Amino acid sequence: MRKLFHGLVIAILMHISACDGSSGNVRSASDTNVNHSASGIRIMALGDSITHGVRLPIPSASWRLPFTQSMDNDGCTYEMVGSQLSNENHQLFESPHEAYSAQEANHFVSGHNNWAGNNAGIYSSMALHAPDVVLIHIGTNDAIHGQDNQQTIGEIDQIIAAILDDGGEVLIANLIPTFTAEYLEGVDVRIANLAELIESYVLQLSDPRVQIVDVREGYSQALMYDDGIHPNDEGSEIIATAFYREFKSQGFCRQ
Repeated sequence: MRKLFHGLVIAILMHISACDGSSGNVRSASDTNVNHSASGIRIMALGDSITHGVRLPIPSASWRLPFTQSMDNDGCTYEMVGSQLSNENHQLFESPHEAYSAQEANHFVSGHNNWAGNNAGIYSSMALHAPDVVLIHIGTNDAIHGQDNQQTIGEIDQIIAAILDDGGEVLIANLIPTFTAEYLEGVDVRIANLAELIESYVLQLSDPRVQIVDVREGYSQALMYDDGIHPNDEGSEIIATAFYREFKSQGFCRQ
């Protein structure tokens, strides 16, 4: 049984890339696009498969779906922007974003092309999509692949600097925890340390245009798929709630 579980984990994990990163027009249950108005606030969600959504073990739209539903419920006027569209395999909703499975923070600095899509990098993304606010959850793959956390923080700093230089604002998550001790030694500790570094970075930056989003509070292993990395639907709700709480507190819900 343990071998079967481990095999499932490896199949799902594949370096946090066990989701389909293909893009294309995707219909929602009501066959409508979640973008409401070009005159509303322009929002770009940036990250890896935790933001993109996964196809395995079951299709998941990620936290972006409950986040947009919260904006809808409050009557916010907005437009989601980005080069990617929702994973065509889950067919839950259509919502542009800038999330690429299996990619690391440095890929959003220099650009990177993999099976999940062609990430042109943050400088091109800002020029092309002109978001007013960027929602970031990034760094999980970096920790999984063993990169030094200080290097990751340096790359996150470059991403944020590019956003600010182009007039955008940032809500950045302190990373949901991982629960991989059984099969990925050291990852859970590196994630926890990176979360603290992200919080310290934002505190030291002391820029009102950059705010931390606490996605760790109340997060538990029960909110994850069996791989211990990707949030299930309940976990996505926790992430969405944290992002939306900060989104509203910054006055970004414009009606």
